[in-house]
Formats: sequence, structure tokens, C-alpha cells
Amino acid sequence: MLLARCAFFIAAAVSGNPTQIPGNSPQLRFIGRHARAEFNLAEFDWVGSGVAVQIKSSNLAAVSNVVADLDTVGDTRFSVFRQEVKEGMLYGEKEQLQDFFVGDGRAKYTLAQISGCDECVVFLIKTNEPTTATMKDQRVVKLYGMDVSGATITNCTAVPSRRIDVYGDSDSAAYGIDSNAGSHQCNTNQSKQENFAHGWVHHIGEQLHADVHVQAVSGVGVAKNALDGAACSTKVTLPNLIKRTLQSVQHEDYNASNSAWAAPGAVLLYVGSNDYANLLKPTKANFSAAYDAMVRSILQPWAQQHVHKSNSNSNSNSNSAVLIFSPPPPPPPPAVVHICGGEARPCEYIKQVAEAHAQEGRWKSVYTTTGDTGAKKGGCAGHRNATQQAALALRLGPIIAAAAGWA
Repeated sequence: MLLARCAFFIAAAVSGNPTQIPGNSPQLRFIGRHARAEFNLAEFDWVGSGVAVQIKSSNLAAVSNVVADLDTVGDTRFSVFRQEVKEGMLYGEKEQLQDFFVGDGRAKYTLAQISGCDECVVFLIKTNEPTTATMKDQRVVKLYGMDVSGATITNCTAVPSRRIDVYGDSDSAAYGIDSNAGSHQCNTNQSKQENFAHGWVHHIGEQLHADVHVQAVSGVGVAKNALDGAACSTKVTLPNLIKRTLQSVQHEDYNASNSAWAAPGAVLLYVGSNDYANLLKPTKANFSAAYDAMVRSILQPWAQQHVHKSNSNSNSNSNSAVLIFSPPPPPPPPAVVHICGGEARPCEYIKQVAEAHAQEGRWKSVYTTTGDTGAKKGGCAGHRNATQQAALALRLGPIIAAAAGWA
């Protein structure tokens, strides 16, 4: 878990003849948004996105090596986890194996060397955001393949039964979490203090045993980004960014109705404070309209499917009875949890939108604050440190579980 161990990854030495699968193999499971591209590769770039490979060992005493063939962008940060599989299901908590930064270009990285595990899932998670430069150049992480020796790659069937979608800003991306406010690291190396693996969203996934799909961008707003976009990697606001499959690629091609994307049990929104980090702030009407439209856009695929009309056909000239079987209606849309830090703007506006949606009744709509309004933040640039992020997860976990019907 120490950055000093990064050198372990630079030259991947694997003994024996590894099993190789391409980056777009259906045997791999992707976490978060991704694109299965041509040339046998897959692409991803949102913070918290990544890939999982499930392996089965034939000899518990032997060492299983898992290697990823990646083409990366400079200063991309990854965390590697492993979790046991028992009776086809994920068992216990994830164990973090490594945390490392990579440079530009294509290379093979040894993600894990495992022994004593009959069947395991190894996760590679991107734990920081695309930068302004990568957004401009539309560069993403490319996975060309996985090599495994000492074990067999199996279909990645051990999947959490729950899923949460998160839409947010730096608080959800875990910006500034790894150093204390006023420290040398915060003052001189602030961008490298972001670490999704220590953030509240990752903790929520562990608490509730859920996959988390994250669309979080530091400095982003709903109607207006912080400092007119100068404090963000892009001038594009969140309602338009979330139309993309890949954050850095300027194509509005994300389709939540695609069968590859299962419906989440809960949608979390924690965004809006950056709109008011501007000299010219959005009006209540402008912010509320943009926030309302964003929520409706996110929920539209599932809300539309839930409008179930049963049609029956009858023939008055027929003497025979015809039984018509119609499929059951789809499940209701996911519950929406609106989270805000407690400040007057935008929290009052968000609360009113959430209450209006609850009154409308098309989906469950819950509003909550973070419970730490006014508390001094211990991380970089007014953000929570790791302890505060963990505390936030403990507060929000039961609220999310109750909204989703998991309590």
C-alpha cells in the first residue's frame, strides 16, 4: 500500500506460461462505465472505475500472479484489492494489496501475487480523476489484456447483488483526502492527495456490499462549475458530462437502457456547492431547473420502463376464449438520495426539488445532509480527510440502505 512499492509494478516478471485474455473479454467484469473497444481492448477513465478478474487456484501453496497490460496517462493512480469467493459469492471484506501511480505509455503491471486462496477476485480500481490535460486530449486508460499464471481465469460471476450509482464532485471523488490541511503535501502536491479508495463512496460500497458506479468530478457544478470552470478539469457541467460513457471523450453516447447496464438500487446525488463558488452565482430558478432536469435525465430510462400499460385484445366474432399472457411490469425506478452539506445555498433548493419529486411519487426521493455542517475539514483545500470521509460513510450508509429497501 506504500507508494515506495510502486517499482514492484514497473517490470512484471511472471514465471511459467500465463493464461492470456484480451482486455474486452467477457470473462472480465468492469466496474463503472467503460467502453469495450476494437483491437481487443477496453477503456475506462472515471474515478472509481476499473476491472475485476476471477481466478481459481489448483494448488493453495502455489503463487498466482495477475498481470495487467495497460496503456495509461501520466500520474494515474490505481488501487488493487482482492476478495475471496466461496460458494460462488464474494466473501468477507476486500483486502487492499497495492496503491500506485503510473506514467505515460503502455506497460505490464503485476497487480497481485496470491497464495492460500482457492478462488479470488482481483480488482483494479482507478482512484483519481482525469486531469485538465487528459480531458483536453481525450486520453483514457486502455486495458489490452490480463495475464494469469498459477491459476485459472474463470468467468467473473461473483458479483454483488446490489448496485449504487453516484453523481458528485470532489467530495465524492475523495479529493485532498490523503494529507492534512496546511501540510507540505497539500501545499505543493495537492492533486496527488486524491484517493478514491479512502473516500466515503468506497466505504459505502463495502458497508452495503454493493457495486458503486461513480461519476464524480472535482469543481463541477449543476448549472455552473466552480470559478467559472477554472477550478475544474472542464467547463462542461455535470448534467452534460454524465451523458458520456468516458469522461474524457466528447461523445454523448451513454445509454443506461443498454442491457449491459443493470439498474441500480439507489442513485446518490451530492453536488451543487460548486455552483456557488462563483462571483456571479446561479439564481434559485436556474439552479433548481438544472438540478431537476439532471435528476429526471438520470432516472428517465427506468422511470419510462416502469410506465406499464397492459393491452388486451378481444374478438367479438370469435367463440373461442384466448388467454393473453403479458410480462410482469419492470421493477420500480431506483430510490434517489439527495445529499447536501447543509449550507443554505444550494441545500434549500435541493431539498425543495427532492420534496417535489417525493410528492410526485414516480420514484422514492430522500433528502439528507452530511451532518457535519460548519465542521473544519481536515484534508487539502477545505476537503474531508480520510477519518472524516469514513465518518460520513457511517452516517449515510443506513439512510441509503433504508431508501433502497436494503435495511
